[in-house]
Amino acid sequence: MNPGITNRAVLAMGGYTGLQSYSAFRIAHPRSLPTAGKTPLLDSQEVLLHPQSCQSANILVRQDVRYVVLYRVNSGADLAGFAADPAHYQQVFENPTVIIYATHRTGCG
Repeated sequence: MNPGITNRAVLAMGGYTGLQSYSAFRIAHPRSLPTAGKTPLLDSQEVLLHPQSCQSANILVRQDVRYVVLYRVNSGADLAGFAADPAHYQQVFENPTVIIYATHRTGCG
């Protein structure tokens, strides 16, 4: 693809309106946010940084998240946390660049 086409643009063309991730700096200093605003970005950040928390489990249910795509390098995500929680995440794909987990979407009390 053309290097000027962003990941967000590709998702929008595909009709995807779900969670996306931004760095904490980009959320705090937005130049351009998705139309849904900051809340979904903060939800996404919670899941990526604290995948085993009750709050993350409830976000996955509330947002109907079926897959989590993690970049191995420079993502800031808690990769070990996803791998250590088979009750909520099942690895369905892996290559040198990404790991994809299917979520079980079971909330937390």
